This record gives sequence, C-alpha cells and structure tokens, in this order.
Amino acid sequence: MSHTIKVKRGWAFEGESIDREETLTGGQLVTIDEDIPDSTTDDLVALTLDVSQIQAIFITSNQAITLETNNGSAPDDTITLAANGCVIWTTADGATLRPLQTDVTALYVTNASGSTATLRCRFLVDPTV
Repeated sequence: MSHTIKVKRGWAFEGESIDREETLTGGQLVTIDEDIPDSTTDDLVALTLDVSQIQAIFITSNQAITLETNNGSAPDDTITLAANGCVIWTTADGATLRPLQTDVTALYVTNASGSTATLRCRFLVDPTV
C-alpha cells in the first residue's frame, strides 16, 4: 500500500510570505506516539530504519527531550528537541542535512523536562530503495 504525505513549510515576516509544499510517496509509514515520563533516562523505543530508504522525517515533542539512536551512552545520532520544537526533513533537503545519518536499530529517549513528554514521530519510507 502506498502512502502519500504533504509537507508544508513557510516563513512570514512584515508582510512577506514564502511557502513551500511537497508531496511525497512511500510504501511504508513508521509512526511513534509515546508518552515519556519525566525523569526518564534512555527509555528504549523500538525502532529500526534504513536511512537510505527514508523519504521524510517529522519528530516533535511537547516537552524538551533528547533522542539518541542505537546506544544511549554512545549514540550514532543525537537529536535535542526544545519543548514544542520539531524536526522536519525530506529528500529535497539532501542527505547531508538528514538528522539521522546512520541506520537505526533502537531509539533511546531522555526526558528531564519536569513533565511527561508526548513524543510523536513520523517516518515515510520507500522500502524498495
């Protein structure tokens, strides 16, 4: 089954507005919706991804958290999110800007924000690549 997503990005300042919308299609949509309790260190979230197959990434949390891939103490990739921040990436951004550079075998999440964090991740994948 094919999945089609739209990614919208924009900028507005003093009457100037710039927007861009991309439509991407992939055969698999990997979804994570997890509540991460406060005072959690390296909470394991099951995730495997071949980074060469990723077409789009969207990661957000309502609290400040840190995500680490493959190993909580010596991660391959680290993403630090501010509260209500997000990471958006598509193939149009280029591989060098992709927030995940190494294939993912596990995701570790740390939350020291003072509140439970709601982590939401979406990965559009083309498993035929």
